[in-house]
Amino acid sequence: MPVKTHVVARRNTRGGRSAQEHLVAALRCLYKRAVDDGLISEAENPARKVAKPRRLPTTRRARPDARLAEINEVAATTGDDPELDTLILRLHTETACRRGGALALRPRDLDADQCLVLLRERDETVRWQPVSPILMARLAEHGRERHAPTDGQLLRYGDGKPITSRR
Repeated sequence: MPVKTHVVARRNTRGGRSAQEHLVAALRCLYKRAVDDGLISEAENPARKVAKPRRLPTTRRARPDARLAEINEVAATTGDDPELDTLILRLHTETACRRGGALALRPRDLDADQCLVLLRERDETVRWQPVSPILMARLAEHGRERHAPTDGQLLRYGDGKPITSRR
């Protein structure tokens, strides 16, 4: 399909398959509306004849254990708030949450009895995620030590101000 030829090549390129997939989906939507509005018949719908390209398996992989250990070591021994940095890394390692999920975490989102955290992430995704008892205890302790309000942001700097996406 010609749409693949105009794709911007990036480091993680998949050869324009996603652009092709989105084009086919958009055209199917457009022609479906034309059929629904009576502008063309279902038999005249050319989008029915075009196969949607198959998605390739993901290329995303977890960091190797040795690399993750290096990252945690650097975070724990450098910076202006190593305690906060290691807590953030542990949260991301255990829950695989997005940056927005960590930033939106509140003290009231911690269920210490069941060791669950409520993550609110992009596209209004809300999920309860299990965590280790050690992480749960550290999150609760962090909120108390840094005076996080129950409905406010949990992760905070030493002066009590909420962290930002730059952290």
